[in-house]
Amino acid sequence: MILILSEKHDRITDGVASWLNHYNMPYLRINEGDEFNVVDNIKINNSEVDVFFRFNNKLYSLNCFDIIWCRRGNFFISSPPLNKLSHDNTFIKNAVKKHLNSEVKTLMGFVYNLFNDKFVINNPLKYNVNKLIVLHKAAKLGLKIPETYISKDNISTSSYFNGKKKIITKNIQDILQHQNEEQNILIGQATTKVPYNFFNKKRKEFFYSLFQKEIEKKYELRIFYFKDYFFSAAIFSQNNDKTRIDFRNYDFSHQNRILPYTLNNSLENKLKKLMHELSLESGSIDMIIDKNNEAYFLEVNPVGQLEWINKSCNFYIEKFIADFLKNAIKKR
Repeated sequence: MILILSEKHDRITDGVASWLNHYNMPYLRINEGDEFNVVDNIKINNSEVDVFFRFNNKLYSLNCFDIIWCRRGNFFISSPPLNKLSHDNTFIKNAVKKHLNSEVKTLMGFVYNLFNDKFVINNPLKYNVNKLIVLHKAAKLGLKIPETYISKDNISTSSYFNGKKKIITKNIQDILQHQNEEQNILIGQATTKVPYNFFNKKRKEFFYSLFQKEIEKKYELRIFYFKDYFFSAAIFSQNNDKTRIDFRNYDFSHQNRILPYTLNNSLENKLKKLMHELSLESGSIDMIIDKNNEAYFLEVNPVGQLEWINKSCNFYIEKFIADFLKNAIKKR
């Protein structure tokens, strides 16, 4: 069987599941947040290792699955709510919470480590890669990267860029996200241009921030990588003031033109080497082509959105993945 970990509204996973149904291929799809998705028990002895998990009131063994495709989802390990603790001391409750979180982290680390004994595509342990490490590895492999500087004060940053006016800033790692019962708030998602007078302000210090020399782009590239195959799209975001710095500042009334794009062999080989070095079987790669036709690597997201380039460029990625899984399980 094929085990799929995903999200409830992921359309690519929906499409893959439809094709697997068409091929009569057995699979189990578990979505993030699905009820009754819980690890029951784990067996470790000299003769066997196995994880038993319950889904929709049915017990499954991890050893029953030959292939695991991790799109975005996770297994769930339950822990008792703190309000059921008999102790009233807040310090004790927080200590217990910290301890239980550590226990859960160890359990999940073991379960996901067992995934590596299978034919696995993007272990959940690799959902979130360190973007600075990726940038460094990309440069070592010969990929051009934007000139980058991380600092917490105006003076050193201004001195480093030596008066250059076109500078951008963005998150070092992830966006700031807050969610409650009423709304989901995203802050600081897009790349932002640094104002010309920023370094002249009285406030000399701030939290560590990532600055880059702005690349005057001809267009952006979004590249979906899957097991040495590439699906690439050119995004003409520079033609719109709202999306010129970052196409994620979506302009839904005047959407960017998106076309299929063919990578040259040299760039494709460097990207393959990078993904292999990162041990990523799949991911969305962001790049920029500047006005001199030079390609600049920006980042890779192992679980990035790809439905929109799939639809814009008629890639049929969902069929490609389903065919790949079908052929892989036949070889097992």
